[in-house]
Amino acid sequence: MTATEVVTQITEAAVSAGLVTNENNTTYMKINRNIMNSEQDLITNGQVFEDVQNFRYVGALINSVNVKSDEIKSRVTAGNRCFYSLRQIFRSRTMRKAVKIKIPKTMVKPVAVYGSETWATTEMEMKRLSTYENKILRRIHGPVVEQEIWRIRNNHELRELYVDLNIVADIKKKIFERET
Repeated sequence: MTATEVVTQITEAAVSAGLVTNENNTTYMKINRNIMNSEQDLITNGQVFEDVQNFRYVGALINSVNVKSDEIKSRVTAGNRCFYSLRQIFRSRTMRKAVKIKIPKTMVKPVAVYGSETWATTEMEMKRLSTYENKILRRIHGPVVEQEIWRIRNNHELRELYVDLNIVADIKKKIFERET
């Protein structure tokens, strides 16, 4: 069955249910492992549907070659937006550090790892996620003074201060739980 036939069937089913297909709001995407995917609009019943290479569905970025690095970048960006929207809370000197640590764990981390159960991640992507988490922890814990010189905290110091699962271990745990 061709894409034109499928669209025709969907359009007919929509009309029988009292719905109309809006060609301005409807796009389609062909999943193809070949990166050289040619864009070609689909024309059926006088309507033109645009061929797209990626789109957002239920918050997840889906692309035609099924590469997850773009999705991971967009999730990290969304997590950064969430974190920086809460920056007044993290700058507050009246709030305890224990509370400041719980906020990213409950509000920022879920935004950053949404849909991570479906990611087939590489070491580079895991490192990017770990770097992202360390950046947030450095903002919360701040610098440290050593011999009257201020310096940022090392990764192992952050791990000692943050005893919970790091973001990479959390993702791997979710994937393992899904498979069992």
